[in-house]
Amino acid sequence: MEKHNSVFELLKHRNTTDWHVYMWLFVGMLLVLTLLYLGYKWRLKSQQRHNRERGFKILERLGTEKGLSFEDEVKLAHIAEVTKLKNPGLLLDSVAVFDKAVATWMRQAMMLPWLKMEDEVAWLKKIRKQIDFRYLPENVAPTTTRELPRGGKVFAIVSFEDTLQLLVATVLGLDDLSLYLSPFRQADQELVRLRSRHDLWCFFWSSRGGEYRFESQILKVYTIAEPLLLVAHGDHLHHDLDHSMFTCEVDIDVKIALASAGQVDVVPPGAKVFEDEAVLKTLSVHINALSSMWFRFDFVEGVGKEDLVRIQATGTELEFMSGEMGQVIRSGGRSIFCRFFDFTEAKREQLLHFLVDGISVETFQERLRQKPR
Repeated sequence: MEKHNSVFELLKHRNTTDWHVYMWLFVGMLLVLTLLYLGYKWRLKSQQRHNRERGFKILERLGTEKGLSFEDEVKLAHIAEVTKLKNPGLLLDSVAVFDKAVATWMRQAMMLPWLKMEDEVAWLKKIRKQIDFRYLPENVAPTTTRELPRGGKVFAIVSFEDTLQLLVATVLGLDDLSLYLSPFRQADQELVRLRSRHDLWCFFWSSRGGEYRFESQILKVYTIAEPLLLVAHGDHLHHDLDHSMFTCEVDIDVKIALASAGQVDVVPPGAKVFEDEAVLKTLSVHINALSSMWFRFDFVEGVGKEDLVRIQATGTELEFMSGEMGQVIRSGGRSIFCRFFDFTEAKREQLLHFLVDGISVETFQERLRQKPR
């Protein structure tokens, strides 16, 4: 016990730890953490370098399989390097990746003299044809305007004397420089003359994703022979499946033919659903909102989610929509939402002209400022 007491006495009178000790402990711990962090960064860089080297080998292999020349492979590798692709092999394996890389590459190419830039565009056109990278499959939603098909419609909105006007043009062709559009036309088919460098908000519709909008500019106007517009690509598309820029409040009473989801066996749904009169019910509804992709009517008993409806609007201002079909996407509360399907471009254009007349310039500008959800 006496021995223990002597130890306790020594502990009572021990010297306090010098501050230098704490400082060196802190420095040592900081050094260990720094070494661990540097080791992690070195390992990450090594892994990324290894992946890029493997990606370039995949790019070379795919280029050989697709019959590209050595010069073409070298140039594609340079594009992958300049655009900082993490996996260069995807450049020849994915249309979407190729489009994004080319969009970045073309920003630099557009700084070149016009003739040299046209050489770059011609080379890209040759590569796209050789590797069959012109359009995305129909089941894939578009990511840029570089996948728009020929003959498709592009819509533009301009303000004139405090009112909105809808302009329509047809896609005549495209390359990696621009879209080649016919001159824009008004609802009465009158041509609208727009100058070069005119900024535009443009829209197009995809059967896969609905409404897409993009900011663009007229690069060049050709008036010799057949009029032609060169319009800059939209590489950043704004898209929201359930919210359309073309939406307005309406007050229209119509009739709808209703086919309950439980009684419909046709997949995908279409006009054949409404050929069987035995499964149809006719209801009078009040449409209170209308857009380019959906319409909304006051709640009615007996209408459920995924039910199919067909508009019967004879004798109303929506008579041109008679026969159009939709599917209930939301039912409950005070309103029922239906999304259009099997919509033709001609019918959509007619609907857009109707909707634009009910939207003010201020409302439209406010919607442009809102970010897609």
